[in-house]
Amino acid sequence: MVAVVLPSYGVMGKGSIVTAESIAHEGAWRGIYIHKNSLGRMMVLSAVVFRLLAAENHRRRWVAQVGFGLSVALILLSTSKTSLTIFLTILALLPIYKALRWNYTLAVPFFITAIVTGGAIATLFFGNAEIILGALGRDLTLTGRTDIWAAVIGKIGERPWLGYGYNAFWLGEAGESEDIWTALHWEVPHSHNGFLDLWLDLGLLGAATFALSFILTYLRAIAWVRLTKTAAGLWPLAYLTFLFLANLTESSLLRQKPLWILYVAVTISVNHWSNSLGKSNATEQQVAEGEEMKQITQKARSVKSNANSRSTRF
Repeated sequence: MVAVVLPSYGVMGKGSIVTAESIAHEGAWRGIYIHKNSLGRMMVLSAVVFRLLAAENHRRRWVAQVGFGLSVALILLSTSKTSLTIFLTILALLPIYKALRWNYTLAVPFFITAIVTGGAIATLFFGNAEIILGALGRDLTLTGRTDIWAAVIGKIGERPWLGYGYNAFWLGEAGESEDIWTALHWEVPHSHNGFLDLWLDLGLLGAATFALSFILTYLRAIAWVRLTKTAAGLWPLAYLTFLFLANLTESSLLRQKPLWILYVAVTISVNHWSNSLGKSNATEQQVAEGEEMKQITQKARSVKSNANSRSTRF
């Protein structure tokens, strides 16, 4: 709506304030965000949510389908190729995540096929990376990102353990980022990688803590998928996949607060579900053990009763 009603604000390259970045992406929609990539990321998340809602069996499915269509349209209008790639990847992974609910007889052949197919696609990509990236408007440096990563890794090496402090690195000429600006000859806003920015801010200790939290939450999300039958049960795993992919070539882990808040919410939710499941299993086990003891007691009484009746006869 902002891009349509107020194109000077919602479309890059329009309006009185024009920067080199906005000229480079002239015509791309950014909506209420400062950059087209931010709009693209949020619309990927929106499309995933509406896709899962549309899969539920309810009367207003058409509302979710309309929302999904609008979200996809905004991804395309943002011209964010990274967001489009993430969206298509998650869309392809959702059937695989659903397959986690199958029994092993069906799941094992399916996952073997998926791994072989994925390996073939990866081989095709890396063997023709220059051609494929060129078709997407990219090069082997991912539009200069690899140069940024090399410079950032060098700065991480200066303070590897505790980092530079939260949001204390990218301060322009007033901060440590001045060295990167000077080396690359342009005003780099961030690492273009959320995990590198996390390491810059919090050091190896902070990055390792997050990695451990993410892996545990991911494993619990997989377990939750297997225990549920609804589309909503796929949400934690889908969101974690989105968060991981979105931070490989962009930095949104700590910079876009809603994404971090959602990560915390997903982590708390799957932990709560895991604890509830553990208590439920423990209760069921206790009940089963009680029933087993009851059956043993009844059998013992029956044997004793039969023995008494035989002795009375004799």
